[in-house]
Amino acid sequence: MYTDQTYPSNIPGIVLFADQEYECGTIKKGCFTCELCDVLVGVNVEIVHEPDETGECTRCHKMVKVYSQGLEFVSNGDGTCYVVGIGDCTDTDIVIPPVSPDGDTVTSIGDNAFDYCQSLTSIDIPSSVISIGNEAFHACKSLTSVVIGNGATSIGRHAFAWCDSLISIVIGNGVTSIGEYAFYGCESLTSIVIPNSVTRIGNDVFNGCESLTIAVIGAGVTNIGDNAFCFCDSLTSILVSDDNLHYKSIDGNLYNKEVTELIQYAIGKPDSNFTIPVDVTSIGKYAFRCCESLTSIEIPDSVTSIGEGAFCGCDSLTSVEVPDSAEIHNLHPTNNYGVLC
Repeated sequence: MYTDQTYPSNIPGIVLFADQEYECGTIKKGCFTCELCDVLVGVNVEIVHEPDETGECTRCHKMVKVYSQGLEFVSNGDGTCYVVGIGDCTDTDIVIPPVSPDGDTVTSIGDNAFDYCQSLTSIDIPSSVISIGNEAFHACKSLTSVVIGNGATSIGRHAFAWCDSLISIVIGNGVTSIGEYAFYGCESLTSIVIPNSVTRIGNDVFNGCESLTIAVIGAGVTNIGDNAFCFCDSLTSILVSDDNLHYKSIDGNLYNKEVTELIQYAIGKPDSNFTIPVDVTSIGKYAFRCCESLTSIEIPDSVTSIGEGAFCGCDSLTSVEVPDSAEIHNLHPTNNYGVLC
């Protein structure tokens, strides 16, 4: 039992405060407010262990992690090293050690380190790791769970792309940059929480995550790349922290902070009609792409710019009135209803 200030949980953004004693590994049921999005959620929260480099919990002093053996490391020659491959390890649930067998601190996972590792089902990355390389876990088809420690600052390009079975990912509170296509085609992923530390989300990061229903964007994000949520067919809500100075969520749709640009409509919404807010002056590229439910969109006269492919693939759309003053970028052919594609 312990009575520290706060208690880390298995739910990103949720902590329990010291109003009572807690024991590591226990499950608490109830309603908790997420620090990232201020949403009250009813969940079962597990009080997680905090293991040190030996695998012993710093709170309850139980051995709670058994680090994977046989992984392949390359030394940097300065007391640090990086993971370059699975080596002789036969684990399917891999727990990367913070220190290599040679005593070097593990600070990164190299490019393509676990590329196409078909047997891998889960990965636990320690806080000693600062960077996750390009395509580090690309196309790990059986990977279902990822935990990234709080020491990591960057996730590389295509790092987890085409991990078809990935259901759960916890992004540590130290990550500042998520590279382009990082989670491209992760078709089983249902939710994602971007911590407050993240400032940049690259192009196409969640493109093709067809089961994604909710995305929570933290306060620190200053740049969201093109097509970040394109082809997210089930997406019904993009939530943004109220403290974010660059982006805003209205009814689950993504806008810039001033609400002058509609960046992304949550295309998994069941609504058949949508009215764009009167302050909006521009519609982003592919903002409504492949939204199958909408039959009509009302565009206010304030809109002067419509991005490339804004309504591409909206096969149910029969009515869009475009203001005469609107400039349409890179006009695509019309669909069967004469609506801009």
